[in-house]
Parts: sequence; structure tokens; C-alpha cells
Amino acid sequence: MSSSALHRLSGPAAGVLFGLLASSAAHAAAIERVVPQTVRVLFQEGRYLEFGVAWIDPDQSGDDATLPSALTGAPVDLPFFGNTGDLFVGHWNFSGSYKADINDTLSYAIIFDQPFGADTDYGDNVMTGVPGSPVPAFSYDGTEANLTTNRVTGILAWDFNDNVKVWGGLIAQQLYADAAIPFVRGYTVDASANWGWGYTAGAAYHRDDIGLRVALSYSSAVKHDLSTTEYSTVYGKQNTDTDVETPQSAALEFQTGVAENTLIFGSIRWVDWSQFSIAPPQY
Repeated sequence: MSSSALHRLSGPAAGVLFGLLASSAAHAAAIERVVPQTVRVLFQEGRYLEFGVAWIDPDQSGDDATLPSALTGAPVDLPFFGNTGDLFVGHWNFSGSYKADINDTLSYAIIFDQPFGADTDYGDNVMTGVPGSPVPAFSYDGTEANLTTNRVTGILAWDFNDNVKVWGGLIAQQLYADAAIPFVRGYTVDASANWGWGYTAGAAYHRDDIGLRVALSYSSAVKHDLSTTEYSTVYGKQNTDTDVETPQSAALEFQTGVAENTLIFGSIRWVDWSQFSIAPPQY
């Protein structure tokens, strides 16, 4: 990894905060942890239950280092200063869905997932400075960040006729986070768990005789007002509030039969990352 790429990944704009807060939407999208929710469960016959569990352990590191601009006024490359160590921590991810019929035209589903998250820990870095140079060594040691979400979605679906289904429901999402950035004046932040609320809606046209289904669904943004405790050697300990909004999204899913026991399927998804940020006041 080049030093410029390392800066984009681990500089303060990438928030070293929560290990995920890049200044651009492209970086922000990296906090998505799971395959996005699908409306497939609404089309299961009768009573239906599924669950999933995954162990995810990414491995990424970078050579050389870049002093972030918040410390120096402009990014400064520090060649020969070792490496970042493995940035990411392995984690479990859980999900599950339950669907049941109320009558011939009404059904409901309850879906649990953990859509957004981050676990970063720079660990023990090897940054000993240039041999014989008076420039001191610089280290990301002790920099870590955690972000966790738990989301429950309740959906009520109505079969308008044999070929059209519409649905809507509520989203309840819990979010909490903490981070430590020792090289930025001993900075730490701890955000208490908070529940936010949103909604989802959609419609689908389907023909079971040929396996055709076209479904359009929308999920609103979910706002969180986090009570945070921040600390730095400059300002000391302060209790602050941090507003976070996870993004709205829309998805178009489609499938059709092309031969006996054969389906072609796909999806297109839009996510509005433009308003996403986590910016505690002191940081």
C-alpha cells in the first residue's frame, strides 16, 4: 500500500475515529457489514424461519506512515518508519428472519441483522524511526475503534391481487461506538448505545408460473442522538452529544425463469452516503 493510500485509510479524515470515518462517501460505504436485506422472505410459502451466522476476519496493513494533516497542517510522509500492523479485528455477524401468514392476503415478517460496523486495532506497529536520524519515531500504536449496530425490521405485507404485493413496516436500530487515538493528544471517545427509528416500504409484481418477480423497496435513514464522553489532554473529559444518521437506501430486485429449475436474478441498489458522518464536537 502506498503512503497516500495509507493516509486515506487511517488519517483523521478517515476519522481514525471509529476507524471508518472517511471524508468521502466511497470510504463511508466500507462500514456496511452484510449483504443488504432482501424482500425474498416475503415470498416464502406459509410459515418460514431462517438464520445466519458469519465469522469475518479481514487482513490489511500498510508500509511506511503518513502524519495526518491535523497534526502538521498538511500530510507528511514518513518513509522507513515501519508499518501499521493488521488494521482489522475479526468479528461475528448474526442475522435471522421469520415470516408467517395472517390470512389469505396478509402476512408479516420480522428481520434481524447487524448492517453497519467496524472493528479496527492498529496493534503493535513497527516504527522505530530512520537509523541515525534525530527525527523521532511515530506510531499508530493503541489506535482502535469499534462501531456496532443491531437492527430489527417489522414488515406487514398485503397481496393486492394474485400478481401484486405491497408492504410497509418500521425499523428499530441500535448503535454504539468507541474509539481511542493516542497520537492525537490522547484522544478517546465513548458513545452510549442509542435506538433510532425509521421505516421501509415497497411493492412487487410477480408471476409464479414463470418465476418472474420485480420488486422495488425503500428504507429510510435512521437518526441517532448519541451521548458521548470525550477525553483529550487539551480539553480534559467532556460529556457531549453526537448526531449520526445511517443512510437511506433503495433496491430493485428482479428474477425470471429461463428454463425448468433455472432462474436468472439480480439487483440494483442505491445508498445515500452523502450525509453520513460521525463527528463528536471535541474531536
